[in-house]
Amino acid sequence: MAIVNSFPGSEAMRTVGSQVVERAQRVEVQDDRKRIQEVLKRAQLLPEQDRLIVELALRSTSHRKIAALLKLAPGSVTRRVRKLSQRLYDPMVIALLHETCTLPPELRQMGVERLLLGMHFKEIATKHQLHPVELRNQLGFLKGWHEGVDAGRRLWERVF
Repeated sequence: MAIVNSFPGSEAMRTVGSQVVERAQRVEVQDDRKRIQEVLKRAQLLPEQDRLIVELALRSTSHRKIAALLKLAPGSVTRRVRKLSQRLYDPMVIALLHETCTLPPELRQMGVERLLLGMHFKEIATKHQLHPVELRNQLGFLKGWHEGVDAGRRLWERVF
């Protein structure tokens, strides 16, 4: 430390360095807040109890406290948080709900019902008046669409 202090302007360097670190920390906190807001926006589509679990978990409420509030077993809450997190952070769900998604609304809806809400094929097929095989084909198309979009994104990142 004595060597650093012996250089002219070392105090200014520490000040500038600490300002850079503080700014980076503020940007990181802002990014975290933005990510949390995006997750909460997706969580609005969940059933009420699942949405409440997600909101409490994002506020760093312990699973035991969530369980006590909702009168559930702590292990059950832990499993549901894990399952809901997988669904909310699923890249295909994020793509389907993104504002630039150009897929037809009904196709997006079927994807969200299956991937985010976890609805069963039969339930979705009945709701949309489709034969289960046709629904399977539609969801297969969504998978292919997402793989194409993802491949394009990766290619774009490599080129630019």
